[in-house]
Amino acid sequence: MFYKRADCNILEIKSSNEDLFQDILAANATEFSKISTLPEDSIQARNYAIYKRIAEKKHNILAFATRAISANETWGPNKNGDAFERSELTASYKTFIMQPHLLDHKMEIPFVRGIIAHAAWRPLIAPKTGDFVETLIFVDRDDFPKYASEVEKGIVNSFSMGVEVREAECSHCKNLASSPTQLCYHAKHLKNLFVEGKKVFEWNRGLNFIEQSAVVSPADPDSHRLYVLAHVKNSMHQDVERLRKLAEVLDSFSEDEKKARFQDYYMIELAANSMADKILADLNIRLGR
Repeated sequence: MFYKRADCNILEIKSSNEDLFQDILAANATEFSKISTLPEDSIQARNYAIYKRIAEKKHNILAFATRAISANETWGPNKNGDAFERSELTASYKTFIMQPHLLDHKMEIPFVRGIIAHAAWRPLIAPKTGDFVETLIFVDRDDFPKYASEVEKGIVNSFSMGVEVREAECSHCKNLASSPTQLCYHAKHLKNLFVEGKKVFEWNRGLNFIEQSAVVSPADPDSHRLYVLAHVKNSMHQDVERLRKLAEVLDSFSEDEKKARFQDYYMIELAANSMADKILADLNIRLGR
């Protein structure tokens, strides 16, 4: 058994006031049933208990999605020289669920920042689009206000997953290793280098994801936060604040600028109207139009 890491970052920010908890329960009923049978002192069981308390009390939660790990068929090996086949990822991605969200892969309590509430497979829908695992991480803003704020602002934007690997195969000599002592010379010393015109890397199989961390330099260069879904408690406040900013931008246009930059003005106005409609719908207010 090996322990390996591969990494991730943030692409865009979105907000949503959907009932995330019901959606997650519907998507993961089978996984939650399995986790509920685990010993109470297991990491996943403890995190599931935390998740249930969050769902019941609707704490002030920051929920954000990350691109956790990518398939080799589309994205190639990561910068650590590790490759993960699509079939391996689709078979194992749900082991992310209810694992801890950490700082720098440190499992000690002072470095825990949240839980991985959900994991989903994003299939390939166009060249270099999809073919990766997306995770949804919950951070309690009351417990970690500074960290949550840094994630939302994009200051914290790189993430790395930790995975247990049953076996690793050298791409060059095909040596199979189930422990570090069984690694060949290529896997130990030549990963990501070219030997006889081919890059050396390892195929990793039998995956069990055990954590995801915020890091400085991820192994998977595309392992970023995809979007911030919500302050589950304060999503409407966030929408109102964004509408206010859009209104300020619209007000800054002079009459001449509106004519010269009609397309820009129209798109911003469209976004503002859409945001206003959303807020009114959330408040159950209907206007006759």
